Amino acid sequence: MVKKTRVILVNNTLTALFMKAKLAEMDDIKNNIETVVLYESQFFDSGAHKDIKEKEKEKKMLALEAFKDSYKIVSLPMFKHVRIKKSDLILNFLFVRRSQQYNFNNIVNFLSENSYFNKDISEIWYGNNKWSLYFGALFCNACTVKFDHGLTETLVYTKKSKKSLLGKLYVLIKGRDIFSYISRKLLVVPIIQNKVNFHYTLNYKEINNLVGKDIASPLNPNIINECALRVIGKVKNSIKDDARVAVILLEDIIPFTKNKYDYQEYFDKFEKMILVNYADIFKNNRIDTILIKSKQFQEDYAEKAVKEFKKLRAKLNVIYFKDLYGNFPLEYYMLTIKPVVIIGNLSSGLYFCKHLMPSVKTYSFDKWFSNYTINKFGDTHPDLRIIREELFEVNCVHFNKLNPER
Repeated sequence: MVKKTRVILVNNTLTALFMKAKLAEMDDIKNNIETVVLYESQFFDSGAHKDIKEKEKEKKMLALEAFKDSYKIVSLPMFKHVRIKKSDLILNFLFVRRSQQYNFNNIVNFLSENSYFNKDISEIWYGNNKWSLYFGALFCNACTVKFDHGLTETLVYTKKSKKSLLGKLYVLIKGRDIFSYISRKLLVVPIIQNKVNFHYTLNYKEINNLVGKDIASPLNPNIINECALRVIGKVKNSIKDDARVAVILLEDIIPFTKNKYDYQEYFDKFEKMILVNYADIFKNNRIDTILIKSKQFQEDYAEKAVKEFKKLRAKLNVIYFKDLYGNFPLEYYMLTIKPVVIIGNLSSGLYFCKHLMPSVKTYSFDKWFSNYTINKFGDTHPDLRIIREELFEVNCVHFNKLNPER
């Protein structure tokens, strides 16, 4: 009898933590199942960082830290990333198919060389992976299990605020199902992920209440926190135990500019915004220490800027997060830091951290950031408008307890 195999597709450090926590609940010996971790490199634009190769190396190390010494780890072949617009599916159909065929041949060769077709692939775990569609097509009888990498996996369930006439018609005729069926028939792999068997998420209650049935399954916050502690280990240099900490999740302007003078202006205004908008919050919560955390691929100017936050430093103990801790997402550090306050742009961190530590107070500066980037660059992150409308307005009754204050 061939032993069952669980394939875990990993390309994201936060998703890896959620997967590790779920594995910790399972008894694989009893279930007679082997687990193999397959790492997928993520595509980044050439301007995302000064040294993309070095950053990808660091990202891989962080994403796999939760699995090392416990599971077999194999690197997947590089996915050929091609930007495809919706119009390409009609106007450039053959181009889309050729791109998919290239990736399909590549993954089939990989799986054949590593004898995966001789295994009984019974489960496929994934997050925001490019290869997940291909694994689903090749192992169509396997149980598919989805994990969050951000708020995207929650937003697919939310009711939309505004729909055009075409959008309403699309819903009425079940356009997604029709589109998925056609793409399965005509393309190498469908461009829309088929319905998953399980979706494990911290937002399971909100999702289930929203759709009116149990469509999402729970992750245990306590197990996530315990797994996070084991992954990061003991921190050698940390803040004092009685510190009253506010964490600021720094938002960068990389998508809009690469001009160092724009960065200087942005961080100067950012510091002033923090001082003006959050002075009372710092005072009322007796905050004495501020940890400022940048995203992994947004560090080119962040560290220097934080060191020059002189006005903020004159009032509080300001520390650049990476000077004390590693570069994992904040969710890994909730029990280590025990923050009183978290301030950030609208992002999954504000929501997931609230699940992991319900007592933490969360605040968002998305209105300021949107106004600044629109006035300065004529554009802002489209996700900010979507999250604000769908979680604060249309579906607010389900997310009020999680939504950060402004």
